[in-house]
Amino acid sequence: MERLVIYDAGHLDCSELYQFGNKHFVVGERSEPLSARTADPTATMVAIFVSSRIDRAVLARMPKLRLIICLSTGTDHVDMPSCIAQGITVCNVPAYGEQTVAEYTMALMLALSRRLTEAAAQVQTGKLDHAQLVGRDLASQTLTIVGTGRIGRHVARLARAFGMTVLGVDPYPNEIAATEIGYEYVGLHDGLARGDIISLHAPGGRDNQHLINRQSLALLKPTALLINTARGDLIDTTALLHALHTRKLGGAALDVVEGEALLAGSVETEVLADGRVKQAILREIAEHDALLKLPNVIMTGHNAYNTVEAQGRIVAGGVENIKAFLAGQPLNTVR
Repeated sequence: MERLVIYDAGHLDCSELYQFGNKHFVVGERSEPLSARTADPTATMVAIFVSSRIDRAVLARMPKLRLIICLSTGTDHVDMPSCIAQGITVCNVPAYGEQTVAEYTMALMLALSRRLTEAAAQVQTGKLDHAQLVGRDLASQTLTIVGTGRIGRHVARLARAFGMTVLGVDPYPNEIAATEIGYEYVGLHDGLARGDIISLHAPGGRDNQHLINRQSLALLKPTALLINTARGDLIDTTALLHALHTRKLGGAALDVVEGEALLAGSVETEVLADGRVKQAILREIAEHDALLKLPNVIMTGHNAYNTVEAQGRIVAGGVENIKAFLAGQPLNTVR
């Protein structure tokens, strides 16, 4: 009999997934992310959130695994070549969050441009100084969107409604969408140099790791704002901190960062798995702490997806992927 194990079970309301599963197969859950330590060797299917990591060590401990359901759009947390080599089907939920994440992107953009966190902090301390809270209108600003997939294009629509000029950066330009929405495609260097605000919506993974680094940050205007609701590894955190400290960047709003699992206190998990704290983990903790102390930085913990409506679409998409797989006609397969 098929056995589905849901990892990080507390992240989403998976009641619909349980209701379907309990009628057709055995369902189990783990409150922790999937790792070599938490791998269930009896599972034939797993449902995972982005905090889970599937690599060769995990796959070696799950010999019966046939299906991985990513309750997300991105799949860079899954070792795809190893899954393909072992005949394991990987599915995602590609369209749940184009509006949800785009709205969150605009919320971060507004909060950073209008210095909302600083304004709220002043009220709490009772020391109001409006001269320290001068913000910027979004209208007439140039927004560069790096990655014009579903989410990036929806950000472009919202930005145009705000009266912004929009530039798109993408190795696979969608000229029809650009004409319909009203934005222009440019190269990465040109887009970074011209943008007042840079918003990242590119996939993570090896090809795009540290797309924003010391060299690319040097292209930005010193007043530019950087928004990331995509993947943490798109930005070299060390280079970002240097740009912020040297005032070569106006500010950053980050829903994702390198080592973001550590924000949830998973250092203990790392120690249990490895027997020691790696130097890289200590560096990431220090970088998080440095970012949190900067007044021109907003950090949230991978929360852009988190609405009732989006959660419903994610889980419904997961159910449909399982149904299709069991019927021998997999949907939303990642290759």
